[in-house]
Amino acid sequence: MSNESLFKKCLKEKILFIDGAMGTLLQKYNLSENDYRGTLFKNSTINLKGNFEVLSLTQPQIIEDIHRAYLDAGADIIECNTFNSNSIVQSNYHLENSIKELNKASVKIARKIADEYTKKTPNKPRFIAGSIGPTTKSLTISSDIMNPEKRDITFDELNKIATENQYTRYPVYSEGIDHIVGLIHVKDLYSLTVNKEEKPIKSLLRDILLVPETITMDNLVLEF
Repeated sequence: MSNESLFKKCLKEKILFIDGAMGTLLQKYNLSENDYRGTLFKNSTINLKGNFEVLSLTQPQIIEDIHRAYLDAGADIIECNTFNSNSIVQSNYHLENSIKELNKASVKIARKIADEYTKKTPNKPRFIAGSIGPTTKSLTISSDIMNPEKRDITFDELNKIATENQYTRYPVYSEGIDHIVGLIHVKDLYSLTVNKEEKPIKSLLRDILLVPETITMDNLVLEF
């Protein structure tokens, strides 16, 4: 049975629990600048501390441990460490050209851990979810208090970022991940769905599920 078919089957049979925030648990590790850089980015001219997504390349074991913590707490779905893996956010770290590598590493880690737990308990399959954050730009709020119409990004630019996932953000075909399993986690849904003409991003919203922030497992894992 394909991932897509199995996922749909499980959704019909029971409530599936998705994990909580990656960043919340990463902060507990108190990682240093050198931890974020690792050997791969040791010569970076920009501070990388706080760039959680780069840890999929420089500290993969930590990302694996966090996935395991959520699965041990009972999660059915774990989110890839890709929340801020887009060209807008990563340009702050001069890593906008490394998005494909960052996301490919994050997908591979999540797939590895999910399969590891599914193998242990085949009657409780685990799935992996894509995670797309709202970037650091907003279509709904002006960046200039004296100019309410000012925006730092256009709808078309944000649309392009949001739809990067198809072949760059989530290399689903090369990693053997069915796209239906890519639940998209969006905090600023309005920014991704409408512009002045209320034009939806149909290519993004087709065949996915939008997961509210309120049904995650942060508290379970923090207590665990």
